[in-house]
Amino acid sequence: MNRLLDLKALIHEGVEALKKYNSLAVPGIIADLAVLPVLIALRNPMEDLRMLIVLVLANMSLSFFAFGTTTAMAREYTERGRTSLNTAAFIAKRLAPTLLALSLLCPLVVLTGIIMYVLPGMIAGCFLMYAIPSVIADGLGPYEAIAQSIAMVRGNLAVSARLFAAIVLSAMLFGVFGMFISLIPVLGLLANLVLQGAYMAVVSIVLFRAYKTLKKPVEPVADDDGE
Repeated sequence: MNRLLDLKALIHEGVEALKKYNSLAVPGIIADLAVLPVLIALRNPMEDLRMLIVLVLANMSLSFFAFGTTTAMAREYTERGRTSLNTAAFIAKRLAPTLLALSLLCPLVVLTGIIMYVLPGMIAGCFLMYAIPSVIADGLGPYEAIAQSIAMVRGNLAVSARLFAAIVLSAMLFGVFGMFISLIPVLGLLANLVLQGAYMAVVSIVLFRAYKTLKKPVEPVADDDGE
């Protein structure tokens, strides 16, 4: 059964959480910083497409792992109204094997699909978007998390497709804006890192809330006789 998600309310909650706890952006910033030296060293990546693909895959994998730790913070915030980097460190350590497996497998599937025909990669990304939230919320293993994500998207296809489209579109807009501000020496690059980390934080709140909402059992509606 498809359910409605109030995307505006979810985004508002994510932004408010980020305002209260700027540390939500830290895992994403660290992930981008990790690949920054390689990106700078690769002056013209288009001359070595294999190196570019490896770099993109590494960036996606690091970002995926960072998204897992950010989602752990998102869970704490949505359940307790507070969060900290200690939570991210604890969850990252406890769930490291599962997060590492998903951080390698999911980006590889998505990137392979994108390289082939683009659309298969986008479809794969949509069906895998609840994998990390299912690990953080329910402690599932990597294969169980993937199966759960696929099942949830299939069961809520319309709303999940709209949510994924909103995430992709906003990511593209943030990416273009980030490219422009990165043209400013040093400060622009740092500002882009912060922007991407902040974006990841908001998306983690949105996806975790969406996962919990769509996973709730549907309440039966009583008829007019109260049966």
